[in-house]
Amino acid sequence: MLEITPRPPRGSSLVACAVLALAAAAAPRSPAGLDEELGPEDLDARRKKLETWAHEPISLSSATFRMLVDRRDGSFVLTERTSGAALFSTLEHRGFAAVEMADGRILPADRLESLDVEGERMRWRAASTGGEIPPLSMEIAEDERTGGARISFEVESESRAAIRSVRLLDAALWTSDADGGGVAVPRGVGEWIAAGDPEDVDLNLEGPPWRLKAPESPDEHIPSASYSAPFFGVKRGELSLLVFWERRDVSLRIERRSVGDPRFPGRRGVFSSVIFPSGRGEVHLVASSLPIIGLLDVSRMYREIKTRDGALESLRSKAAGPPDLAALLGAVFFRPSLAGNPRPPLATGEARRTFEDVARLAEHMKEKLQIEAAAFILDDWIGSGQGEEHELWPAAVECGGAGALADCSRRVREAGYLFGLALDRDQLVRDRGASRPRGAEAWKAAEETARSAGGYEALEERFEPQMLLIREPPGEEAAEMDALEELLRARDGLARYTREVFGLWGSNIPGEPSVGSAGCWESAFTLRDAEGNRSPYPLLAGAYGQSVRLLLPRGEGLGPDDAEGFLWHLLIGEAPAYSLEEAPGAATGAGEPQRRPAADPQRACFSREGGWTRGMGLSARDIFIKNTSEVATAVSRIRLREPLVRHQLLTADRLVRESHFGLDMRIVVNLGSEPYEDAASGTVLPRFGFVVEYPFFMAFHALRAGGVDYDEPAFFTVRSLEGKMYLRAERTRIYHGFGPELIRLGGREFRVERESVIRIW
Repeated sequence: MLEITPRPPRGSSLVACAVLALAAAAAPRSPAGLDEELGPEDLDARRKKLETWAHEPISLSSATFRMLVDRRDGSFVLTERTSGAALFSTLEHRGFAAVEMADGRILPADRLESLDVEGERMRWRAASTGGEIPPLSMEIAEDERTGGARISFEVESESRAAIRSVRLLDAALWTSDADGGGVAVPRGVGEWIAAGDPEDVDLNLEGPPWRLKAPESPDEHIPSASYSAPFFGVKRGELSLLVFWERRDVSLRIERRSVGDPRFPGRRGVFSSVIFPSGRGEVHLVASSLPIIGLLDVSRMYREIKTRDGALESLRSKAAGPPDLAALLGAVFFRPSLAGNPRPPLATGEARRTFEDVARLAEHMKEKLQIEAAAFILDDWIGSGQGEEHELWPAAVECGGAGALADCSRRVREAGYLFGLALDRDQLVRDRGASRPRGAEAWKAAEETARSAGGYEALEERFEPQMLLIREPPGEEAAEMDALEELLRARDGLARYTREVFGLWGSNIPGEPSVGSAGCWESAFTLRDAEGNRSPYPLLAGAYGQSVRLLLPRGEGLGPDDAEGFLWHLLIGEAPAYSLEEAPGAATGAGEPQRRPAADPQRACFSREGGWTRGMGLSARDIFIKNTSEVATAVSRIRLREPLVRHQLLTADRLVRESHFGLDMRIVVNLGSEPYEDAASGTVLPRFGFVVEYPFFMAFHALRAGGVDYDEPAFFTVRSLEGKMYLRAERTRIYHGFGPELIRLGGREFRVERESVIRIW
């Protein structure tokens, strides 16, 4: 299991936490339904067999680990310097790479020819015992840029057609159940694949968002998806290993299966392969053994490397221009779709909402609900152009037309909220016929349109958006690496101009070209697959959380019975986007509140009327938005200053979790069915309970907090209104969401019906 840590008694030191974490991680476990676990003697015997992994080793060193490479076949063992924990090359054969030939044969690269060793670098020409392979140069060297190691290959240009791909790490860096091992992969916001889980996994992830090559047959490779970042993390005991690459068209394969090899220290393992198309490529390895931080340290290391490279910019810096852009930092999101049955590239059809509805929604959120920070990004707002004289930006007449959209923009901004518009890229391509451009040419044409008379400057003058969210068409294709790089350069040109005119832009496609400059990143935050069996892990939030807002995919948002979705957002420090599927009148205060009964009432716990919302006649959706935004806005702003540094699973079922942001903010959520006692905070959390601890902000949904036992769950937030900790501030605001009115702070008791501004000390 990943850092399944018994909560120490209150007041325990971080050293004690670390000792407990190591004890839990090292304890062998046997998943139900598998063979009986290996005893200590069997495990010791298997680990001793691994000591002779590299028979005639060459020793290479870096700042973080030592690497022993067999001079005959390239098999390696990588040992982290501090902990002594090790990772190995492939278990199935000697060597560490494999070559997929154009005819479909997969041959091991398990012979070293023309070996040259110089300092902390070794080069050789690879050969195979399985058959002849074209000339393939390989190198392992210390990576001064990262403090780790770099493994690279190059196929001679005249031989590249004969090789389909190179598995630079071929089922290598394996980790076992007995070592508490697993892999964190960048699918969605991140996913933890524990070695000890009973289900087999065979997962192939391709680089986002482009399929560089269509499969030639249904059996050619495993059904694929896209990864959302070019790195992953491996855990074995105390060791956490960061693995990343620069090339865009790389595939990542992760396998979990039972293992019968007598050298394998356990019953089940996870195996990783990084697969490059023919040509050249390299993979970087950086090790860490910080048990207090754990596996999430790979995100920290990656974030620091990419920040030094200039690939990442903080969101606070991106929004540091006009003062009104700062609204994005803690904003909750509303993404109303205006026209029904959209037919790209023009949104025509019956109106679902009008621009007046959106303006009233913003005013309702400000005046009635007193939502502090929000961003409104309008979808499907472009109409057919009938009755409109403007060629490029005809606001849908059925939604009110250009005048109503301009008025909507003004009213949203006057409420203190961010106003944005969503566009499909192809709406920026003038040629809408069958011959419209694709790939890089489409992006160049889009930028040309944006810069033209009647382009972005006209859009800014008419509607004054502060952000554009540009959605890219799915299935963008580039046949060769050079074509892909050209596509990305063309895409970056439009992104830069969008930022220049509007200040911020957003993207719907995962990938660092978006994160580097975008203000929001849609489609990255997916939690589970169709079977609901994923185990989310905040890999992306740790790497990118200070650089971009992570949003659910288009058309998705949290509704009043989605307590679970809110708590997942809370764990990564993100403020959510909200669903607006009820009739507009329910959200704007017009008519009777619309209530949809929840199949599971507990899942609607945050839409419970009481406290601040009591007697206001609000819909369940309004109550949910008010209560959750009171927590999410504050947490989101903090996380943009304090990076996510640690994530723990506090129970074996992984349903009670803890996140640490910087040194001072700690969040615990309970997704399990039974109450959970968190000794560190002194709280008892019901199902869907949480506690946020920070010197300037505190919040909880709890059955016990501050020494007060509640007969039903209570919801409170406590926030300093000045630059002092809330316990020391002259003005501290207490918000009461629902439940009993009593709260104890600093040894004093306060009764708060709705909200109060008090001095605690």
